[in-house]
Amino acid sequence: MENKPKRPPSVWITQLLLLLPFVLLAFRLTVNLLRLDLNLRRDVSGSIISISYELVLSTLFFVALIGMARRENYGRWLGVACLTLNCIFGVYTVVSILLDPDIQSKFISKETMTIAAGIQFALILFLISRLAFGSAANAFFAKPDTTE
Repeated sequence: MENKPKRPPSVWITQLLLLLPFVLLAFRLTVNLLRLDLNLRRDVSGSIISISYELVLSTLFFVALIGMARRENYGRWLGVACLTLNCIFGVYTVVSILLDPDIQSKFISKETMTIAAGIQFALILFLISRLAFGSAANAFFAKPDTTE
């Protein structure tokens, strides 16, 4: 009987953070395919680009999620890549909002958004480091020794 280590919290959190964008992207992909089929869009080339973008990203998230569930190393590193990609998109979005003088919000100030985004960015970076280099994740993704 093999004694496999339990799934560490960094893997659970990463799988949850990979599942949510996958579900949202799959939903958007379905809606865009239906809109393209019903001819509600005039710009077919734009919808093809949008559909291909969503298809590639949803496939990437899904493969990473399945790879992590099967304790495969490719799933671990695809998960790290997906989280890093999310961080890059998040930083780009926050910076573009902060630099745009036309965007005003009644609910949150730009200073508060900067602080919240910084905290979120730091937590995601901590999760990435634990998933990539943590000892619990290393033990979880290690291949069992078959030599006897």
